Amino acid sequence: MACVPRTRLLACLGLAYFAAAAQLGQRPAKRAEELGGYRWGSKTEPERLQLREEAGWAWHFPTEPEAYRQHQEQRQEEIMSLTHTSERLDNWVQFTQIRMVSNFTRLGFDVVDAPPELFARLKQRYYDALEKGPRQESSVPIGIYGPIKPDFVHHGESGLLEQLRPIHEAWTPTAGTLRGTASYGIRIYRRGNALAWHADRVDTHVISSILHIGHHYDNEEEPWPIEIEGHDGHRYKVALEPGQMLLYESAKCPHGRSSALKGDHYGALFCHFMPQDKNKWPYSQQDVWLAVPPRWDEPPIGHSGNGRWAGAFLTHDMMEVAGMPPRSEQELRLARLRRRTMHPTDPMVKPSKSLATGDGDHTKMAQGVDNSDVAASAAAAEATDPNPVPAPGGALQALFTRSVGVALEAGIGSSLAVSGVALLFFFASGGTLIGLALLFRRVLITRGRSLTRTKHLKTDEDRRFSFR
Repeated sequence: MACVPRTRLLACLGLAYFAAAAQLGQRPAKRAEELGGYRWGSKTEPERLQLREEAGWAWHFPTEPEAYRQHQEQRQEEIMSLTHTSERLDNWVQFTQIRMVSNFTRLGFDVVDAPPELFARLKQRYYDALEKGPRQESSVPIGIYGPIKPDFVHHGESGLLEQLRPIHEAWTPTAGTLRGTASYGIRIYRRGNALAWHADRVDTHVISSILHIGHHYDNEEEPWPIEIEGHDGHRYKVALEPGQMLLYESAKCPHGRSSALKGDHYGALFCHFMPQDKNKWPYSQQDVWLAVPPRWDEPPIGHSGNGRWAGAFLTHDMMEVAGMPPRSEQELRLARLRRRTMHPTDPMVKPSKSLATGDGDHTKMAQGVDNSDVAASAAAAEATDPNPVPAPGGALQALFTRSVGVALEAGIGSSLAVSGVALLFFFASGGTLIGLALLFRRVLITRGRSLTRTKHLKTDEDRRFSFR
């Protein structure tokens, strides 16, 4: 992961919005509101997919840079390995938004100085509150981890968004006139806090900023950076100085803080804007729900427990942050089962090429392996496969053996007894139970699928907008 130097204006990003930006994402042919509206679970999955087709969504992204595409394919593979229903669904909703919405700048973020007079007032209020003892934040998102909840002090600026709007408009000229939608803070993160990766609300949080007010680190050489994924497919760390603002496309670029804060406090103020012209931003939460591609709920999925679910945050493996709960043994078993039952020709679960996210020079493009490497890896895997394709004479026995192996992976102990009885009956019947053996294997693999009936599910965005 590249670390961006703390300067007044990042040299590596200077004049980014004047450079030609590759157009990412898609625009719907029809918006959800034109199709009568949609909220998750209000229709059956076939009905949702029919509306999706009418809206013109397609899981095809020809304009994505190669490194960006590979990164998204890796993300998709990891999300499809999640076995907790709500966790996979909310990760898919976040992933769909990240990939579907369009962009306004070349890289997706930049750093500028805040207006000096504004910063001076905010800094005074911040340190006054720290001295008096700030109140604890009343509603802390699930995705903020740590032993101590953040504190909060109101910024006290009635015209804050209007003061900062010209800066955001100058950074995103193609977005046109912006409308301020929300400001929040000052949030005071505390020792040990970490923030799960996420993209912000697609309805309102489109062009945003984080203004750093002040901090106290144990060691100034170990700052607490904001981490963000750029439109080039790379991750960046941005360690702000007090008085600096991170401008970023918050509904498009995943961002978070994966390390735990080593210090007493860190103050941040958040401001959000969106284009006034709906043609510039034709997206709503309903559109994102519709755009989720088919077969997101392929088994194995639906085990009990909470998993690593954190609401509207990305929790798949490469998005792990400090303080996230570990995966349970059941999750790990089912994830292994998922990898064993993947079909390489399935476009929804196609294994991605390897991706080097890079810890060095951020200008170096990530390189994936070529087809010859993939073929060599496949040949090596086939040579060492503990369950090779059997000869025709042993196909049925191998099929049943494979089913028992699946049962062991999924932790279905009671099924082993059934397997033993069925095995004896199978050989006694002279091979007349071929169909039953196939059906039994399918039942084992799809264990828990009934929990994925979408009409019973609610995403975290349902809860956020109080949909019932």
